[in-house]
Parts: sequence; C-alpha cells; structure tokens
Amino acid sequence: MAPSEASTLAPRTANFDPVAKGYRTIERLVYGSMLEEARFSLLERWANARRLLLLGDGDGRCLARVLKIAPGASIVSVDASAAMLRLAASRLTAQERERVEFVCADARTFVLEKGDFDGIGTLFFLDCFSDDEVRLLAARLRAALRPGGLLLYADFELAGAGLSRLWKRVLIGVMYAFFRVIARLRTTALPNAVNALEAEGFVETERRIWWGGFVRASAFRWEGTAAGRG
Repeated sequence: MAPSEASTLAPRTANFDPVAKGYRTIERLVYGSMLEEARFSLLERWANARRLLLLGDGDGRCLARVLKIAPGASIVSVDASAAMLRLAASRLTAQERERVEFVCADARTFVLEKGDFDGIGTLFFLDCFSDDEVRLLAARLRAALRPGGLLLYADFELAGAGLSRLWKRVLIGVMYAFFRVIARLRTTALPNAVNALEAEGFVETERRIWWGGFVRASAFRWEGTAAGRG
C-alpha cells in the first residue's frame, strides 16, 4: 500500500521531512555503522512472526531487512514523516510493498488494536519523547502485543560515570540541539524508556551494547501476566 496522507498531528510532533534524504549520511558521519548494527542485531527473533508493528522506522532500512527475515509477516510501519515513508516504500519491490501498510501518523494517538501484533519495534524512536509520553506509549504498546509477543528496542543511554558519562551527555546534547533546529524536536533529554517498559511488565530477554553502553539493543517479552495488567 502507498503511504497515506499525513493526519493532523499534535503540536509537539517533530517534522523529520527536511532531514529524510540526508538522514543516513548524517548518521554514518557521526556514528559509523553502529546504529544500523543495533537496529538489525535482534531482528532474527521475529523470523516466525505473522504481524509486526514498526514505529518511527524512518527511511526504511529496518523495514527492508524485516521483510526478508520474517517472510510470513505483514507489517504496519507508522511514522510522522511522509518523506521518510516515501523513502521506505522506495526501497521495496512491488511484491514487498503488498505486505506493508504505511501509516503517516503520530504514534501517541494512532489507533492500536488490542493484542494485534506478534512484535513491535521501537528502534531509536522513544528518544523523541518525554518521560510522561514514553510511559503512555509503553502502556499502549503492551496492550497491542499478543501474550508472548516481543518488543525490540534500541536507543542511546547515559551509561558509566566521570568522563565516560560526560562525553556521552555532550554528544546527546548536540544531537538534541541539531534536531531541535532542523526538525522542531522539543524533547531535550533522554527519557527513561527501559523503566517505562519494565513498569508495564515487559521482561528483558536479551541485551547488546556498543560504545561502553552508549547504545543498547534489547528484546523485551510481554507474557500477558503482569499483576494489575489486562
């Protein structure tokens, strides 16, 4: 399916259209292949999935990989940037596009059906939101996963102490400043996304790290049995 027209988004929604074409180049200039490695590192865990949700996948590199890894899966790719969705669609064959529903929408308000997905991807996505927004998103994603479903997460973290933590904080500050100017991103600090996921009953089953913990990729399973959760 072709990317749908953009819906009316909340005032806080950033606009990544201006950086869509150059995003991969910017990423590689700063981080080399590290972020791509983190995105791809756990995708094989979805090999047998039937229905997947990718949030903020951007230019579609991850989507293209998932379509090959999970040949039996249909995928919903949600992004607030119409330009990113067009780039993602351009990476795919006509046959691959038939397995994808592209949705231009705000993930905070996009309608999610209860228990609709075997897996959800939040790969360098949750860092665009505040702590309060991430907590709300975590609850919505938990409800959208089937029991036993796997959420794949990758993002930056302020690990370590002293100089190790200082340079990470500086680099993250520069990153947020850049996207505040270019994409109108209003978030200014990393949210505690892992705590939000764990509070919703997600259990980490696997973890990989890069640059001394600056980048983390994790698999979180939702068994549907957390106390007080429906």
